Amino acid sequence: FYIGYLNTKNAGGFLPEALSAMLTGTLDNFAGRMGSLLFKQGVDLNVLGQIIAYDTDIDEGEYQRLRGRAIRDMKRTNGRISFKDALDFQKSV
Repeated sequence: FYIGYLNTKNAGGFLPEALSAMLTGTLDNFAGRMGSLLFKQGVDLNVLGQIIAYDTDIDEGEYQRLRGRAIRDMKRTNGRISFKDALDFQKSV
């Protein structure tokens, strides 16, 4: 940074470019890590779903009702659902 500043002798001209390059690199790294983590999470979620589906006997209507409830809960809580919340609901049904 300092060498670039000395070469331009104008921090106002150099700083935005340096800051932009640094932020772009940082955000690209972050996006790559997040993408990788989301992929891994998706794989694990799929495996979990496959295991549960293998051992569960519910009909299409019940599945649709559970899915609808899950969507409403996610919207209502902004995605903050705990296993205990789901367990309590299932025990009350």
